[in-house]
Amino acid sequence: EAISVNKKILKEDKHNLSALLRLGFAYVQGQKLNLARQIYKKILKMQPNNLLAKENLDRIKILSKKNAKKGPKKEGRFDPTLFLEVPGKTKSIPLVKLGQKNILAHLVTGQEVVLKAKKRKIEVRSKSNDYIGSLPDDLSKTLFLFMKAGGEYLCYIKDASLSRVVVFIKEHIKAKKFAK
Repeated sequence: EAISVNKKILKEDKHNLSALLRLGFAYVQGQKLNLARQIYKKILKMQPNNLLAKENLDRIKILSKKNAKKGPKKEGRFDPTLFLEVPGKTKSIPLVKLGQKNILAHLVTGQEVVLKAKKRKIEVRSKSNDYIGSLPDDLSKTLFLFMKAGGEYLCYIKDASLSRVVVFIKEHIKAKKFAK
C-alpha cells in the first residue's frame, strides 16, 4: 500500500524527496532491492549528500550479496498498535555496542527479538540467536533485576539502520516481588 500511495504522490511531484525516501524504504521492506537501489540513486542525484540514501544503499549492498544470511520470515501484516507507549510498562531505547552490519541489515521494523541476560548485561538477539546489540548499562542493571525476579518482557525492533538500532520493550509479566 505504501508503494502505491508514494507512486501517486510522485506522479504529481516527481521531485518529492519525502515520497522517494518512503518508496525506497517500502521497496527494501518488500525485498525489492533493485527497485530500492534505483530510488536511492535518484535521491543522490537530487541531493548528493543525503545520508539516508547513502546508508540505505550500503544496506542494500549487504543484503544483495549472494552469501548474505537470510533475514527473518515476514509475519503477515504489521500491527500499527504495536508501539503504543504505556507509562511504566513500555520503553523505546537505542542499543549500544551494535553487532555486525550484515546482521543489522536484515532487521525490520516490528521484528520480535529476544532479551538475554549476561552477567548483569542485557543483550538483544534475533530469534536465531544473532547478536544485535546491548541495552545501556543503567537500563541493563534495572531490567536484569526485574528479569531475575521473574519479570518477562517482549522486545521489538522499532527502528534499524546500519549505525543505529532502537528497540521497543514491553513488560509482559510483572515479577510478583515488584507487583506493588
